[in-house]
Amino acid sequence: MLRRQAYIYSRIAIVIDLAITACSFLLTYYVRNNIPGLIGLYPLGYYAWILFAILFLWAILLTSFGVYDFLKSRSLVNICLAILKTIVVGMTIIIVVLFLLRDHTISRVFLLSFGGLNFIFLASEKVFLTFLQKSAVQAKRYHWTQILVVGSGRGAECLVEMVEGNPHWGLKILGCLDFDSSKVGKIIRGCRILGLASNLQEFLRSHVVDQVVFSLPFKFWDRIPELLRACEEVGVSSHILAEFSHSGSVRIEASDLFGIPALSFSTTPEWGWAMLFKEIFDRVIAFFLLIILSPLFLVIVLGIKFSSPGPILFRQQRCGLNGRKFTLYKFRSMVENAEKMQEQIKDLNETAGPVFKIRSDPRLTTFGRILRRSTLDELPQLINVLKGEMSLVGPRPPILSEVEKYDIWQRRRLSVKPGMTCLWQVRGRSELSFEKWMELDLAYIDNWSLWLDFKILWKTFPAVLSGRGAY
Repeated sequence: MLRRQAYIYSRIAIVIDLAITACSFLLTYYVRNNIPGLIGLYPLGYYAWILFAILFLWAILLTSFGVYDFLKSRSLVNICLAILKTIVVGMTIIIVVLFLLRDHTISRVFLLSFGGLNFIFLASEKVFLTFLQKSAVQAKRYHWTQILVVGSGRGAECLVEMVEGNPHWGLKILGCLDFDSSKVGKIIRGCRILGLASNLQEFLRSHVVDQVVFSLPFKFWDRIPELLRACEEVGVSSHILAEFSHSGSVRIEASDLFGIPALSFSTTPEWGWAMLFKEIFDRVIAFFLLIILSPLFLVIVLGIKFSSPGPILFRQQRCGLNGRKFTLYKFRSMVENAEKMQEQIKDLNETAGPVFKIRSDPRLTTFGRILRRSTLDELPQLINVLKGEMSLVGPRPPILSEVEKYDIWQRRRLSVKPGMTCLWQVRGRSELSFEKWMELDLAYIDNWSLWLDFKILWKTFPAVLSGRGAY
């Protein structure tokens, strides 16, 4: 109904925001370059690549954090918080990239000053536009889109709440038509019942109706063709709310399946700019970390080689996205042929469920204990991230024998790409029960966002340094 308007508004808004961001950058440069007593900055052209990188990042992050979700009920405070998240995450990425590139020519103070000014400008713009939008809508109440709801199901209640909570959309609910004559004249779920659904055609003739929304349970779906025809005859657009019984984690949306209209059901994060950014970010960071950490890798390789016989890397088949098998890499921390020895020590397992973990595993080498305690044995998984088999953040990849013992609900953790760290890693690791581990992985999937990924990455460092639950 409002999708086309929202699409147009979002495109206009993002152009305005990027223009404001560019002006913030240029103004910061001008002010900083003209402060008496301070050494001048490089010529503006030297910073062009930083500005282009910022505009690219901001476009993705502002969209990902929901600044342009015009069809969702969001307060001005939430929009400003989303802008703040964008600037914090974006500036962090820029500064980290400069650190990885060992570029010390670009002032961090200049960048932070730009970030502060950019937030002030963007937040002020949203405050002004919100005030302007509400004033314009109130001044043109005559032109509001009038909606008639047919049926009084759960979807009708949600629709009424959303429309009444967002008057700036310019929508008005006229009322409902229902199939039960005893309800006529009553207010059901916040919507007044104006008449019977069988009288839809007559109602459309005698009232101003711009849109008709059907909110019907399955038992009345055989009536939909007749009702749709009544809307078509008078040229009124109509919409059907999909009311299916499903869990709160399932997302339903209209889609185009190979050219065929379809309803799609999904419990995994929606693919879009945010997921694309996650994919690019994973590969870029993995690439740089493999280069920067290469001296540390050399030290670890020598430590493994001189502490015990056997290969440097431990390779193991793991389950990835939707059960895809891949070879996971780790620095070897156990004696050679440790997997074959597992049957002999299975009675020492300290974890319930299909996972096998021992706090003081006798198969660990002396140097291997140091690697495990510091989590340095996991670093070769950056190769898996670079290959696209894993992500920096995501549920840990299980071994094949564990997956075979999963309950059916536990297999949903395989519906996203596995990662090097996740909620389980920052909330106790091996000290948590297997059930709690699974719950945290599913909570990550259901609540995924770029912001959640960055929070987990940020919390991973102190978790690794503390060594809590690492065994």
